[in-house]
Amino acid sequence: YASFESIRDAQNHGQVPVVGKVVPVQYRMVPGPAAEEPKEPPNLRKHQAEALLNQMIIIQGENPSRPEITQNQLSRLVRGLVFIDIKFVDPISTQRWDAILQSMAEVARQEYARTNQGWDTIIDHMLQKAFKELKEPHSTYFDAAQTQAFMQSMTGKFSGIGVGMSSDPLGMKVELVYPNSGASRADLRENDVIAWVDGRCVKGLPVEDIVKLIGGPAGTSVVIKIIRDGQLRDPVKIMRAEVEAPNAFSKMASPGIGYVYFSEFREKTDKQVFSLIRELRAQGARAVILDVRGNPGGFVPTVASIASEFLRDKDEIVSFKHQGQVAAKAVTKGDGIFADIPVIVLIDGFSASASEILSAALQDKRRGYTVIGSRSYGKGTQQVIMEQGDGRSLKITENRWHTPNDRNIDARHDPKTGEEIPGTGGVVPDIIVSVTAEQAAKIAKDIRLELFGRPLSNPRAPDPVLDKAIEVLSSGKAR
Repeated sequence: YASFESIRDAQNHGQVPVVGKVVPVQYRMVPGPAAEEPKEPPNLRKHQAEALLNQMIIIQGENPSRPEITQNQLSRLVRGLVFIDIKFVDPISTQRWDAILQSMAEVARQEYARTNQGWDTIIDHMLQKAFKELKEPHSTYFDAAQTQAFMQSMTGKFSGIGVGMSSDPLGMKVELVYPNSGASRADLRENDVIAWVDGRCVKGLPVEDIVKLIGGPAGTSVVIKIIRDGQLRDPVKIMRAEVEAPNAFSKMASPGIGYVYFSEFREKTDKQVFSLIRELRAQGARAVILDVRGNPGGFVPTVASIASEFLRDKDEIVSFKHQGQVAAKAVTKGDGIFADIPVIVLIDGFSASASEILSAALQDKRRGYTVIGSRSYGKGTQQVIMEQGDGRSLKITENRWHTPNDRNIDARHDPKTGEEIPGTGGVVPDIIVSVTAEQAAKIAKDIRLELFGRPLSNPRAPDPVLDKAIEVLSSGKAR
């Protein structure tokens, strides 16, 4: 039904690097020994895959009244297996593949015999089982809805009415209203409670169900009723549209010290950050604070572009290692335009991935105190995605990234469970400033309000991390 030969040329079909397509300006990628992909799966053997397919055919033969499995379905499964074997960050031994494939066959046997699910759904579950057996927290199988949600999270764009919400006993509470959205044009406000959606009372419904009712494709509409100040208001019709979440803002934190916050590393965040820094310099900033607290990461070219502008010619920014060998290094081309500006990066336990690449690169290559806050999340890996058609996709960890000083900050995980071992990994700040969970929540709320251009809390939450950065820059201890 399928063989490695028939899918070898298609093994990269639909493969989309998570790093995106931003053209680097101030750095170049230098390939390493692991840059060239093998033409054959390195560990998965043809007879192992064929044994799994034969078991699936036998299972089908035991249930002749059910629809037959197709060539395309078998090929989709094998493409997924080949992708995992070639791309996974660590070698998967032939013996380990035996165990993985056997667990996948058991999923097929149980579901085909005991449910009415078709082969497409069963293959979805078989691939999900394979990823679960890898015990790697950032490798996963996405169905169509999960793929769409992930891609939206990477771009910061989504279709809807343009609100951030939280659960409420009466429905969904509006926490934030996005600028220039349908919700803002309909005068929705923070603390409104969405209680009715298209004529249906949503009190007591699961959060996921309410979100689905409110959301929808751009160009469509939804009618809602809100509760404001304890009163149920008249219904209002809101047009859904594509919404882009605000991502960055800047201000003068102190005389001579600029401050830039950005929530994610999106495709154009580097250009946005550079523009904000230039504006701050025009206002008299001689030093800058980059705040990536709560920033979960994003596109690698974006963070490499930002880091390169604070480094010198031929400085290494980050290297990527696949199955123990260097696949690529990002190296600066020329002195960065901000290489002479004192800079401090603020991080916390929710700063991850690209945020850690930035803070670690500047920590390794700049002099003086560079990173302030608390230990970062500890995600020292890079993922790629292969689309499988019909919206399905595989996301797998391909590389571990290393800092210029060859540090890998990935948190360690229990080999049996895959669970993270607390207190391992992450970027450790040059100066640690501890805040309580309550303080951190208040600081994050004020930052979010500034990001959305809303009035700040009164009084404003104290921010000892930012205060320490201002103190260090004012004393000349950062370079």
